[in-house]
Amino acid sequence: MDTTTAKGYGLCACGCKQKTKIAKRTDKVHGRVKGEPNRFIQGHQGRKPGEDYVTGSNPYGICACGCGTITPISAKTRSVYGHVKGKPVRFILGHQFRSKKPEWIVDQATGCWNWNRYRDRDGYGSTRTDGSLLLAHRAVYERLVGPIPEGLELDHLCFNTSCVNPAHLEPVTGAENLRREQSHRKQLKAAKAASPPELLAA
Repeated sequence: MDTTTAKGYGLCACGCKQKTKIAKRTDKVHGRVKGEPNRFIQGHQGRKPGEDYVTGSNPYGICACGCGTITPISAKTRSVYGHVKGKPVRFILGHQFRSKKPEWIVDQATGCWNWNRYRDRDGYGSTRTDGSLLLAHRAVYERLVGPIPEGLELDHLCFNTSCVNPAHLEPVTGAENLRREQSHRKQLKAAKAASPPELLAA
């Protein structure tokens, strides 16, 4: 794709729309030709076209390494690092070298955000935040929505213990949470009993 403009400069081929510099010398390894615009801004060659890096794909300001720490607001635009003045930066300093494994994977069919890191045998995820080990669904809820009211716990409306989608979580009392769980189990048991034997054997 030709990213050279009529004004004599190039546009970064990653799609960030930033101007690239004119090459001072020919470098076949990096595909540079003396006097011609570089294809990429330094550090952008590993990006995927179409991903929103410059305008910021970090609306909550959470470190993209998955540590859960809130990132600072950039004081100035630095295209090399993908920083935009007034927008949250993608990483806490030094965290860009950590694992890029996402915290959760969205199930398009159910809308659940399934925790993609450590989970116990009951399906509940856990994560470390500010040195404390927390249940993942509680940590994500407090990060994106706010504190859980005192005396309440989060009920999974989707009945998926691995889900951390705040829209699938509701603060309720422990008694109400238990009542809902027991009611759900009775419904599952009744549905199983009503199923034809051939379906149960399948």
